Amino acid sequence: MILFLIFSVFLIQSVNTQGWLTEKITSDPLKITSDEKYEYRIDLINVYQINSRARLYIRNVSTGEEMNIAIDIQTDKIATLMISEDIDWVIMEPSGVSDRYILYTT
Repeated sequence: MILFLIFSVFLIQSVNTQGWLTEKITSDPLKITSDEKYEYRIDLINVYQINSRARLYIRNVSTGEEMNIAIDIQTDKIATLMISEDIDWVIMEPSGVSDRYILYTT
């Protein structure tokens, strides 16, 4: 019984909890809109898993206010991810209407 308890402790400590107990977040590098009002990036949470989802992180440059907005991207259809400073997963551009932006996925 004592050996069983010792082995159980080591087994429990070695279990990877990312993705089901804790979130595994993969993020695009921070970018700034062309009007320099907002910093933004997309966060893919638990990508390649059943419980995957995406959110848009936005920070107002002038006030420092931060927001996380859930976005409807079919994360279950993602096959591969290219992670590089040169590759943008999303582009956010002003729409011409005050404080409205268009988000494009790439």
